[in-house]
Amino acid sequence: MATSFGIPYDARTDPLQELRAFKAAMIDAKTNPDWRTGRHIERQRWNPYSFEGGSTCALSGENFAIVASDTRMSQMEINIITRDAEKVHVLNDSVILATSGFYGDVLQLKRVLQARLHKYRFDYRTDMSVDLMAELLSRNLYYRRF
Repeated sequence: MATSFGIPYDARTDPLQELRAFKAAMIDAKTNPDWRTGRHIERQRWNPYSFEGGSTCALSGENFAIVASDTRMSQMEINIITRDAEKVHVLNDSVILATSGFYGDVLQLKRVLQARLHKYRFDYRTDMSVDLMAELLSRNLYYRRF
């Protein structure tokens, strides 16, 4: 079968047929989205604890202590959010807090401990000792469990 221009007619290259196929595909995509069918491979959901990880290391001797940590904060071990995340915090002259894990929890713990240290300094006019600080940290972390 030929058209009026002498070009053979092919139903596969008919513009109206292509338009109808496109319209049918759009209707199918609207009525059967990927989230409703099994066509998607994996949907990644938001996770509040995705900014976690890190490494800290401490070494102490008779009259010295060395504390080291990485400064990278990443999401899901793939995306690097920042390379300047502070994970070693100096609380007073004798106490250094080295952290890893969810960064929001780290900042909140640091804020709570600094507030308690400030109150102790105001009440007793001296810095908190390492033993008292360890007890305070232990109690703060333990009472959140239940």
